[in-house]
Amino acid sequence: MKSSRQPLLAFLGFIAATIVAAHASQLCPDNISAGAFFGGPVEIDGDTMAVGAVNDNTSGGTKAGSVLLYTRDPSAEGGWRFTNKLEAPDAQPLDQFGFGLALNGDVLCVGTRDDDDRGPGSGSAYLFVRGPAGPGDWSFVKKFYGSQVSFLDRFGSWMDADGDTLVVTASLDDLPSGESAGSVYIFQRDAGGPDNWGEVKMLTAPDGNAFAAFGVSADIDGSRLAVGAYGANLPGASAAGACYLYERDSGGTDNWGLVKKITTADPAAEDRFGWTVALDGDTLAASARLDDTTSGTDSGSVYLFARDAGGADNWGQVGHLVADDAATGDEFGYDLKLAAGSLVASSPNHDLDGAPDAGAVYTFSLDPGTG
Repeated sequence: MKSSRQPLLAFLGFIAATIVAAHASQLCPDNISAGAFFGGPVEIDGDTMAVGAVNDNTSGGTKAGSVLLYTRDPSAEGGWRFTNKLEAPDAQPLDQFGFGLALNGDVLCVGTRDDDDRGPGSGSAYLFVRGPAGPGDWSFVKKFYGSQVSFLDRFGSWMDADGDTLVVTASLDDLPSGESAGSVYIFQRDAGGPDNWGEVKMLTAPDGNAFAAFGVSADIDGSRLAVGAYGANLPGASAAGACYLYERDSGGTDNWGLVKKITTADPAAEDRFGWTVALDGDTLAASARLDDTTSGTDSGSVYLFARDAGGADNWGQVGHLVADDAATGDEFGYDLKLAAGSLVASSPNHDLDGAPDAGAVYTFSLDPGTG
């Protein structure tokens, strides 16, 4: 049976503001439908923000989905000014356009995980570029798929971009290694022609298993790519989870070769390590959202790894984080953001005073020893 993660991928975009600011503002668009699920996900790059409304009812039908674009403007309500609303040019009901987002400079990629072009739930991705007319001048360029995408692969559920490289996952891809073993596709801007964004590599886990969901998360940083497989089986620990680290030019020019399979020092069945990964320079953070800690069952945790810990290019474990007020079922580490020595981790089921499952976000300043 296939399943997929829920679209809370950038839950941190708004919630973190309530922690670091004395006054937080909301963006409440009036051009989306009730139940649009505005805010899942969110991507920010520079002064541009893209927000998915995956269940928005549009001209394409019920829950066809949309993406709203904003530009930073201190004079606007909430500090962000609305500039455009994007929909798939061939939208269909229940497509959930906007489930995945990748924003990098003037390029925006939008995932539609329930697109049916290659079979029910096969998924697709749409590429938009920003023109010279202003921050809202976004034009559709192409719709594309992974070369092997088919029935219920959910291509486009997770994506990331850095420079001229785009990563799109199909975490429920059925492979010889098993149902929903998962795969990841890499695209380059000029592969196949100028600005073509052609596929250059399809990655799968060399030791994959059924329901490993390789590609449930992915993060690219320069020439490195981290891929989560939260259902990876380890000896004596089913679905303990793993993270796979790849580098460009490993094994040949422009080849994305596997350099390390990363697991925790204390794997346990159903920890779901690799649910979310975050890579920044020589530091990797990966969550085990169903880790059973001393705080309770499924309270969750986050593991830290550094490139040269334990030896050159070893990517050894250097930290294990838990929330100081964690409780059963919190799922700490549901989403992660890592940049410039700071880590932000969400805990969507954390209970606040008088508000069950209200959720919380935690910030950490990482010691230089973590990378």
